[in-house]
Parts: sequence; C-alpha cells; structure tokens
Amino acid sequence: MTALTLRDLSVVSGEPRVHDIVLGQRLGFERPRKVRELIHRNFAELKRYGEVSPHRGAKPQLGSKGGRPQSGFLLNEGQALLVCMFADTDRAAEVREQVIRVFMAWRAGELQAAPQPARRQRVAPPISESDPRHPKFRDPLLPVDNRRALLERLHGFDEKRADDRMIRTIAHLLPPSGPSGKIKWPRFFHDKDVLTAVVTTHRQATIDRVHEQLVANFSWRAPSRSSLARFWLRLDGLFGTGRKLH
Repeated sequence: MTALTLRDLSVVSGEPRVHDIVLGQRLGFERPRKVRELIHRNFAELKRYGEVSPHRGAKPQLGSKGGRPQSGFLLNEGQALLVCMFADTDRAAEVREQVIRVFMAWRAGELQAAPQPARRQRVAPPISESDPRHPKFRDPLLPVDNRRALLERLHGFDEKRADDRMIRTIAHLLPPSGPSGKIKWPRFFHDKDVLTAVVTTHRQATIDRVHEQLVANFSWRAPSRSSLARFWLRLDGLFGTGRKLH
C-alpha cells in the first residue's frame, strides 16, 4: 500500500487537509468510501478539532474515467488522527505515523506550490543610441551649446548676439582652447561685415567668384582664397554642402 505523502494534502483556507477517500485507502478499507460511515458516526467528536470541511468531486480511484460527483470530507490533522484511531485496522498505527509526519513536513514549509505556467513577458524593442532614452545618448547640439556659452562670455559679443544662427555657426567653427588657454580666431572673425558675407555666401557660387566679390567689397579686409575655402569646409560640416542659408 502506498504511503501517505505531501502530494496527498490539499490546502483549504491556508490549512492542510487530507481527503477521506485517500485516508480510507491507506487504512486498508476494502471499500475506501466506508470511511465516511465512520466519520458520520463520530461527527460530533471530529468537530472538536475544527470544522469538518465538506468536499464534492468525482471518484478519486486510479484509472477512473470520471463518474457521478460524490460528497466527501477534507480532514485536518487532528480529525485524520481520530479517524485512524476509530478505524482500528491492521494499518491504523502505521497510517497515524504517516499523518503526523506529512503534516509536520507541511508545517516545516516543505509543501511546494503547484507550478504556474510561465507568463510570456513582453520584450521591449531595443533603443537606438540616437534615442534620448538611451543611456549613451549624446545630444549632437551639446558641443555647439557649450561653445556658444563660451562665446557669450567673451568681450564684445553683444553685437553678434542678435543673429542666433550666426552664433551657432561661429560656435561650431570655434576650436577648443589650446594648452595655453587661448582661443585661435580666424583673421576676419571680429570683422562682423566680412564674417557675415563669408557665411551668407556659403556655396552660393564658386570660391573664386565669391573671393573676387569679397575683395571688391572689402579690399584688404577680405580673407584669402585658401582661408575662405577652409572656412567653407567647416560650414559644410554644419549645414551640408549646397545648403542655402537665406
């Protein structure tokens, strides 16, 4: 006869219980349902150890293909021990010991919850580094803003402050400070009229034609052709070749 195990227990309102039919089988009743007659005869005494929990379900016999639901009882530890005493079968003492051991094991936390089906977790799509939510995201305008802040602290910058686009252009072109802490300026940087002409004519015509126009308008104040070419290459990185500013 199979011994009573933790899997034979059911939990009702947080309390372990054993099915009366299971107990009848372990006690060696020829007809396990006969144990219910013993329960009914001693019902009043069983209630001293708690409510006798009713149970309604199909026949529990192994190999059963179903059947008519039957009423039964789920017994707590004290009630199960009393049933073993009242039964007085050849296996009663052995089953009493099994009841004690199984309920003690449950109280020690050895009864594991039934495995739950794994839930499918939604996997969020990967975040690109260009997304502001990405931990490695770097604002492409941050270097420009940092350099702009530096320009705004420079003496004589108030006149250039009126044109925000000009500020960002100059900030982009401004090289970082060298070891000496000084900033290298283009020769025409402080000449507002020349600087504006150089920026606004960016890629609007050939370098030769624009250089001739700058020389005609500003004479010796105009940048050299090579200086104009280098300046325009820096503007290409900010606006893109061929982009019109006006």
